[in-house]
Amino acid sequence: MSSGMSSYALSYMVLYHPKLVLPRYGNSSTRYVDRRDPVKSNPIGKQQDKSNTSAGRGCDRSKIDTVTIHIMELARNSDETRFDGVNAHFAVLRSGTVLHLHDESEYLFASHDFNCRSIAVEFEGNYPYKQQNNGQYLWWSDTYPTPRSKQDGPTVDQIVAGRALVKYFRDRHKIQNIFAHRQSCGKVCPGPHLWFNIVKWGVEKLGLNDGGPGYTTSNDHCSGSIIPSHWRDEKWAIDLSKPFSNSTFSGPSPTHGSICIPP
Repeated sequence: MSSGMSSYALSYMVLYHPKLVLPRYGNSSTRYVDRRDPVKSNPIGKQQDKSNTSAGRGCDRSKIDTVTIHIMELARNSDETRFDGVNAHFAVLRSGTVLHLHDESEYLFASHDFNCRSIAVEFEGNYPYKQQNNGQYLWWSDTYPTPRSKQDGPTVDQIVAGRALVKYFRDRHKIQNIFAHRQSCGKVCPGPHLWFNIVKWGVEKLGLNDGGPGYTTSNDHCSGSIIPSHWRDEKWAIDLSKPFSNSTFSGPSPTHGSICIPP
């Protein structure tokens, strides 16, 4: 035991270790995988300032109070070895696996104005961000010359694991806020599926704060946008009592096939 750590503190760390907590909060598919060491040794891992106070930024990472939700806009068959370059503290895969990529104390350039106070969580997948009046869905990745990944929707196991992770943050880190990346930088990220089933759920079930309908923030690099009203539509709700399929929401079947196209 380290000289500066009490037996109570050690017991608390063990009790709230994500390897133990996440399966208890999730389901039989919820797994915790620690990828921090491979990320550190991998040149594509975006290792940043590891100190609690990030030099020149006035950030005290010991005072984290927020989780920010992101969407990768790509899928890699939930291969846990292929996400070491993801710029987030955690990644939630479609399989229900939760990857721990960076220490929560690390400052990452991930969430713009939320960076100082936030834990960044990326969700694997390429999900629709809008439904047009004619029923057709729009995918953000389709704005790229070559689609980055097949069009799909979240799995039940992924949503369950994401909720377990947010609950872990509330209990372990006492976070008070849950935000969409869009609120600090006007992107689609994380889209309506994840906003409705993770962010909105965190507000309603865990008592977290999302800033309210008009909340945004900005910094020198990006300005946030409000959450679109259509993201609040019940059609984005995912029934966790049955496996997810594209028939869960009305619209076209994926048009780019089932083969993942890597970036």
